[in-house]
Amino acid sequence: MAFRTRLALLLVSLIMALATALGVLWLALGEVEQGLLEALEGKAAAQARIVRDDVELALELGIPLADIPGTYEYLEGSAEADPDVRFIAIADTEMRRLHYGGIGRRRLDPLLDTEPVRAVATAVASHPEQPLRAVEVEGFSITPAPLFVDGEHRGFVIVAVQGKQIQEALIERSLGLVPAGLAFLLLLIELILWVSASAVEEPWRRLHRLMARFERGQRLLWSERHDRSEIGHASRLFNGILHRLRDRAERLTLRATEAERAVFDPVVARSIRERIDELGEMPLAALTSRREHRPDLRPSDLQPAIVLFVAAAVLGLVPLYWPVASEGWLAPLAGVAAGLALALLVPRAGWLLVAVGLTLATVPLLGPAVPVPSAALLTACAVAALAAGWLYLRSTMGWWLVGWLALRGLVGAAVGLLVAVTLILEDRLAILPWLHYAALLLAVLASNREPLVRRHLFAGTTGGTRR
Repeated sequence: MAFRTRLALLLVSLIMALATALGVLWLALGEVEQGLLEALEGKAAAQARIVRDDVELALELGIPLADIPGTYEYLEGSAEADPDVRFIAIADTEMRRLHYGGIGRRRLDPLLDTEPVRAVATAVASHPEQPLRAVEVEGFSITPAPLFVDGEHRGFVIVAVQGKQIQEALIERSLGLVPAGLAFLLLLIELILWVSASAVEEPWRRLHRLMARFERGQRLLWSERHDRSEIGHASRLFNGILHRLRDRAERLTLRATEAERAVFDPVVARSIRERIDELGEMPLAALTSRREHRPDLRPSDLQPAIVLFVAAAVLGLVPLYWPVASEGWLAPLAGVAAGLALALLVPRAGWLLVAVGLTLATVPLLGPAVPVPSAALLTACAVAALAAGWLYLRSTMGWWLVGWLALRGLVGAAVGLLVAVTLILEDRLAILPWLHYAALLLAVLASNREPLVRRHLFAGTTGGTRR
């Protein structure tokens, strides 16, 4: 697949994913905002009833509405006690402000003088049993509650909440999840690249290499993997063509040899021998030579496992050093050395990944009970996972493998770091072990998805040739 085509597919996939995520987020925020606004309006109505009962009690004692002592302190304290309430005011029957608490008079008076507020106040004041209603004015949800004493209308208690506060709180809450969103985006990019490589690019590259060797007359290679895709079907057909051509070339050689032995005329025998010798020359020699099998090792075999193993290790490392370093910086350096030493002692990628998985599964369970610092063990696991990729793919990619492994390690470290930072900022560290084991489980499943890959992982060598 051409680089431009790959890049275009990646960009289109990312744009569609981002557009879908933003659309779902916008709809979810709208629903949450509406639900919270209804809850705030209910809270405003409850606050208005409480203040109304206290004010009506003062009016029943004969205290004029405009002269109730301590009203400002009472209303200001009520507004400060509930951060969702923007202001509480007491007005006369003409909606003129008498007492208030919360926002300043310059913002309060114009709100009370608006036509929607006056209309709702007039409606609820028509009868003492009228249910309280809220009205939206300039971003405020205002609830007027009428004051009645002996059936006589004396004024209003007005309580307001602000929907803008909900938006700001939701936006602030969403910004706290940005690191987790970036981690999800990195995993999405990695998933797209992995699916593209494992399903299209690598099988096609392998088939192209086999056909090119046949065209050049080199020793034949046979395809090992035959999935159910179109490329897998083409690989099976290519193997069938090679098998039939080889069978016919062997039969032709055998019959020509028998004819040479049966002919008594030396001229005819020499002519047959020349034809037999031509079968041993290129490109026909490729059909009669011994078959060659090389392990079909692909980067996509270990790509998700490496990323997830590194992410699981970094998930455990970050809380040890942020916001406060609980372990020294010598432990990670020792872990790097231990990971490299383990790769030298265990030269098979499969067993090395088994050791990494068991260690990552043990560290969160035992914790302080392990005599070795957790930072050293987790760092060793990340290094050993990258070393397993080197052992598995070094014969296939050469020195290009260094950059490939570095990129996978950076992606895994970034995912683990971003998720851990989100959990720390949101004070949800209790979820971290579950995410750690989820990443570990996905890594194990990804590295065991095909029997052929498992055989190569535990083989004594990953770069040999079998004939």
